[in-house]
Parts: sequence; structure tokens; C-alpha cells
Amino acid sequence: MPRKKSEDDEYVLKNYVNCPHCNSSKHKGAISRHIKLYCPKNTELKLSDEVKRLSKIEEDALRFKELLLKNPPKRPGITYKRKLELVIKQKGVCNLCNNELEENNYDFDHKIPWSQSFDNSDGNIQILCLTCHRKKTVKACSLGRTAQRP
Repeated sequence: MPRKKSEDDEYVLKNYVNCPHCNSSKHKGAISRHIKLYCPKNTELKLSDEVKRLSKIEEDALRFKELLLKNPPKRPGITYKRKLELVIKQKGVCNLCNNELEENNYDFDHKIPWSQSFDNSDGNIQILCLTCHRKKTVKACSLGRTAQRP
């Protein structure tokens, strides 16, 4: 014989709902908290969403790197003031052979080539005498480390 509906049954029908993910019965006021924090199926969904988000970030980073290699930014010039600061910092000597630099007989060189690093900071710029700069450039080009200038 079917059981009669009691006040408790009506209360449950009015105030409890089933979780859409794991089908467990929860009070209406606690269902959103259950879904956010405790529901095991929803946690799996959150993890898969996070994995998708991270893989999209990695794809975007690769795409950006490819764009940079195809269309590298213009190399900014070195201002006269910055050149003086670099000469003073290096005490007026070539960074490779330690010979004293003669006036207008030196070049500013990127330790890591601009085409690979896009870095124009003081830590990547050195001052070389023309002889050392030519030797370094020839060696780097023969090893294929630098892109040929257009």
C-alpha cells in the first residue's frame, strides 16, 4: 500500500533539489556551494576546463613567437647618452681583447644576437673594437647563429 505524503515529504519536495552533475540531493540553499566545492563531477569539469585554458595559452604563445620571428620588431637605436654610459661602464676598453678603444673605432654589439633575443638592454650590449667585432660577426655567421641582414 502506498505511503501517504507527510509534511516532511512536502518539505523535501519544496526545499531539496538534485545536483545536475552527481544527482545527490541537497538543500536549495546549499546546492550552489555543493556544486562549487564538493561535487566530484564538477571538479573534473573544472580541471578539464583549466587544461583547455592552459593549452590555449600555450598555443597563443607559440603563435606569438612565430609572428615575432616572421616580423621582428625594429631594433631601437642607442642614444648618444646611453653610448657614453656604456663606454664609461666598460672603462673605454674592448670587451674581448681589453685593448683601449680609439675614438670612432669601435662598435656596439649584442652578446646574444638581436634576431634571437630582441633584447637591447645594457646586459646584452657590449662595446668591441672593430677588429673583434668583425671576428665575432664572421664566426657567428659561419655557425649560422645570426640572421643575414636584408
